[in-house]
Amino acid sequence: MTVNWCDWHHSEVSAPVLYQLLALRSAVFVLEQQCLYADMEGDNRHIAGFDEAGLMACARLLVQRDAVSIGRVVIAPRARAVWVWGRS
Repeated sequence: MTVNWCDWHHSEVSAPVLYQLLALRSAVFVLEQQCLYADMEGDNRHIAGFDEAGLMACARLLVQRDAVSIGRVVIAPRARAVWVWGRS
């Protein structure tokens, strides 16, 4: 499996890709994990991985003043069984 990784500032994410990111995050965090939370947080970057079937993983880098932190990381259910860090 080939994964193509993308890195965007939140202002650079197109509407169709943003919809995919939010849909995956809602499916996993809200529906699967039953964890309600505010999804939009200030200035951030989106790191997203796409394979042949579409979006498979994403995370946010949150920029707060002089610090950067990693936001929630999500992997699509279909990709969890085959993903091993650095290999597939």
